[in-house]
Amino acid sequence: EGFDTPGIVKTVNGREFVSLQIPIDRKPKFYIDQVVVPCLLFLFVSYIQFFVPSSAVPARAALAVIPVLIMRTMFNSVYQSLPEGSQQMWLGDFLQTTMFLCILAAL
Repeated sequence: EGFDTPGIVKTVNGREFVSLQIPIDRKPKFYIDQVVVPCLLFLFVSYIQFFVPSSAVPARAALAVIPVLIMRTMFNSVYQSLPEGSQQMWLGDFLQTTMFLCILAAL
């Protein structure tokens, strides 16, 4: 029977070494459902403040600040669950970009 994954057997100094390559794909559906879609919705909410009348200062302030705080919390929770590493990830770039746009709307 054996493995379905092709491997390479090397003999070095009378010892045999087996090298296997196992392809692993990560499906991003969880992060899209739990991070990307909510980030886009809160980014949209932060830009809704421009349609609120300027006389409603507390409402505009809430629409500016609350999405920034929520985005920061999402940013922290995502980076807490991801493994440490120096490689660049699309999710990190996405979160930084949406956070920048959300802060830009708050200014």
